[in-house]
Amino acid sequence: MADVLDDQRYLVGRIEKSDLNFVINMQQKMLKLTLRQIKRQEAEDSKRVRNLVRYLKRSSNQLIKSLKGLRAA
Repeated sequence: MADVLDDQRYLVGRIEKSDLNFVINMQQKMLKLTLRQIKRQEAEDSKRVRNLVRYLKRSSNQLIKSLKGLRAA
C-alpha cells in the first residue's frame, strides 16, 4: 500500500484524499482480520488444552482404578 502511495506521489505529484482514506481503511480491515484470526487460534488452542487435561485426568483415574483392582486381587 505504501509503495502505491509513493508511486502516485512521484507520478502525479500529490496523493488524493480518497486514495489515502482507502489505504487507511484497508489497513484497518487487515488489522481486524489478523486480530480475529489470532483470537480464533487462541480459542482453538485453549479448547485443545482443556481436552488434553480432561483425557489426562481420565487416564490417571483409570490407572488408579486398575491398581486398586490389582491390590484387591
